Amino acid sequence: MDMHWFSLKFPREKEMLFRDDYFINSIVIHRISIFASLVYFALFAFLDHLVLQNEKHLVFLIRFYIVCPIILLIFFVSFLDSYRKYWQFSASFGTFVAGISIVVMTIISPEIGRNFYYVGIILVLIYCYMLLRIRFVWATATGCIIVVSYGMSLLYFPGLEPRIAITNVFFLMSTNILGMFCCYALEYYYRKDYFHRVQLRAAQRDVLMANEALEKKVKEKTRELQADLNLRKQTEKELVKAKNKAEESDRLKSAFLANMSHEIRTPMNGIIGFTEILKSDSLTKDRQVEYIEIIQKSGYRMLATINDLIDISKIEAGLVDVQLTDVDINNLAADLVAFFRPEAEDKGLQLLFEHTLPHDSRVVASDKEKLSSILTNLLKNAIKYTLVGEIELSLHLDAQQHPHRIEFRIRDTGIGVDTKKHDRIFERFVQAEKDSDRIYEGSGLGLSITKSYVEMLGGEIRCESKPGHGSTFVFSLPYKRHGALHNRTDASVTQVPDECTVRLQESVVLIAEDDPVSRLYLSTLLKRHCKEIVLAENGKMAVEIMKERQDIELVLMDIRMPEMDGTEATQKIREFNTTCVIIAQTAYAMKSDEDRSLAAGFNAHITKPVRKDVLMQCIEMTVNNRRQ
Repeated sequence: MDMHWFSLKFPREKEMLFRDDYFINSIVIHRISIFASLVYFALFAFLDHLVLQNEKHLVFLIRFYIVCPIILLIFFVSFLDSYRKYWQFSASFGTFVAGISIVVMTIISPEIGRNFYYVGIILVLIYCYMLLRIRFVWATATGCIIVVSYGMSLLYFPGLEPRIAITNVFFLMSTNILGMFCCYALEYYYRKDYFHRVQLRAAQRDVLMANEALEKKVKEKTRELQADLNLRKQTEKELVKAKNKAEESDRLKSAFLANMSHEIRTPMNGIIGFTEILKSDSLTKDRQVEYIEIIQKSGYRMLATINDLIDISKIEAGLVDVQLTDVDINNLAADLVAFFRPEAEDKGLQLLFEHTLPHDSRVVASDKEKLSSILTNLLKNAIKYTLVGEIELSLHLDAQQHPHRIEFRIRDTGIGVDTKKHDRIFERFVQAEKDSDRIYEGSGLGLSITKSYVEMLGGEIRCESKPGHGSTFVFSLPYKRHGALHNRTDASVTQVPDECTVRLQESVVLIAEDDPVSRLYLSTLLKRHCKEIVLAENGKMAVEIMKERQDIELVLMDIRMPEMDGTEATQKIREFNTTCVIIAQTAYAMKSDEDRSLAAGFNAHITKPVRKDVLMQCIEMTVNNRRQ
């Protein structure tokens, strides 16, 4: 045992555990001993009455007004939780008070009391060493102080014959020494028993852990045997599962390729076919305009498919961020309804928007671009799958939930969706009609993108529909107030001019583009709006031209070009020309690409294919801003 030979202490952590154990196992007998000492100490007042006559009142005062209250207080305090920390000190202090009180009694007593009252000190020592469960160090200190106090009282208050005094001191010292040995032995063997009990518990834990490990091994062996018995069936199940998974993967791949082939080849057929027809000289002007519109519509359809593929790829790659801004929901919805109403009316449909948010609740914090994309996809689907009847967009503020939510409902009277497909239609490349009966164009990615955007904004989306009874798509978003938005009188969607109203007639425009078709297209768009068009096939040429020509007011800069890209060229131009307008026109269409362009010194960023109306609006905005 790792234990100090005199103080009997274990190392610190073990000693703290031992003291807790010693207190728990000693507290009951400790309290009983305290109460018994109180009773005994009070009963000895009978001897005071017999032996002492004149001094008994003073002795009663010591016994009943000092010692007994202290012992009683210690008894009651022993029931407190905090007594665990101070019980050795408290018991030692009570013993010390009792012993010193008897010493005082021997001093004030007459000769007969002095001859015999010292025996009470022996009883106190017995309590100290044997019954109160005081540890050896505390008990030894208390006992020695009491004995020394008695000896000092004989020196300072002589009254006994020397031989009697020596005899009394001898008996007290002998009793104290024997008590020390007994207390030492009791604590030593208790500590030894505690040590063995700890070792026994540790051994029991080891045995228990060994048994558990053995049982675990038995169970593992049993499971292994059971697994061997079921191996063939399990292998067969896994093979069947793998076969089904491979067939499903192959089916999805084939469906994806077939769908994309259809969505690319169909508009390409219109573009290439009608381009060949336009070569004929026998076409009337009306026919030419009609065929050109078909080519343009086919191009937009192909662009929509490419945009859907890019969006779903960005979502899967985690490249889509949520940009919270103040959005006027009523105006946004009204603008989209106004945009799609002509398309709906062409099919003989009514597009309704009657239920809006309250005026003071219309502005929320959301991502305007994603919210617009969600509503656009749902409205386009409603128009696509509705042959007769009406389509209604309505907005509702649900104040019953906490936090509040905005509910968007898009209801149509279209073909409807089978109940079994309500969840499946939000998967990729799935449309409401059967694959073999496809009569509606589209990539099948729109609802998948919509669901992803709704979830990014913290919302949920669901479909309520039955075949032949129309559909209602419902999605809800958290209602978050983001800040004040100034009252608006203009529409959210700026009306795009058919022609560039900014005056460029006296301006020189530089087009930096390595693709000759794109150079020709941009030159054709702008040649009647400006004084002169200068062409550059790469960024290096664009920088050299800008150094030579100080009269260039507008630059249309491609990003990806040989020798020097458009970003580097723009940075070099900005070193000596900070006034000209430089617009990036590029196939890089992500938000991060636009941010990089603006950081590099571009005034604006538009994506290919460049639409005439978008280009004209961008030029008007940037050039006018520079001139103001």
